Amino acid sequence: MKAEEVTMAIRIDGSSQQLNLEGLAKLKSRLQCVLSKDYEDFLLKFNGGKPEPNVLIGHDGRATVGITRFLGEGGDKPSLLDTRQTYEGRVPSDLLPIALAEGGNLVCLGIRGRRVGLVYFWDHERESPEGHKPGYANVSKIADGFRALLERLKPLKPEDVRIQDGAVKETWVDPEFLKEQKRLGNA
Repeated sequence: MKAEEVTMAIRIDGSSQQLNLEGLAKLKSRLQCVLSKDYEDFLLKFNGGKPEPNVLIGHDGRATVGITRFLGEGGDKPSLLDTRQTYEGRVPSDLLPIALAEGGNLVCLGIRGRRVGLVYFWDHERESPEGHKPGYANVSKIADGFRALLERLKPLKPEDVRIQDGAVKETWVDPEFLKEQKRLGNA
């Protein structure tokens, strides 16, 4: 699918196949959750895809989240349902992974209770230990709604990345983590 405009400066490339109202109703039934109206509208128009620009700039003016792909359903993998299943028991049950973020992280939408419609960043590096119920120590609110998230996306500028000289001595990527990221389409 060709790129389309979401707001004044946001484009979505590589959307999944078109999702209609019946498909959206089936998806919500399978997810067993409430989706915010702004997110439902996005799914009906785009059904996922790669945003450009794709970097959320935090309140401190620094780049905080790089979104690699919004998830859709019924087309490209990983899908909303696949990703939810993959992260079941790792992401709190009142959050739905809706986007893949750089570094193996997720962007999630609140789908139950007081969190409905709010958007969160889920940091895999700080998640609950295996075998423990997922908590919120690794979750932070990044937007008051899906549309607000889209409106805050900006292009990455080199000055947004601040690494002190000598701060990075060495890097290593766990081969299992890399394998999972390739399966999810992040690598």
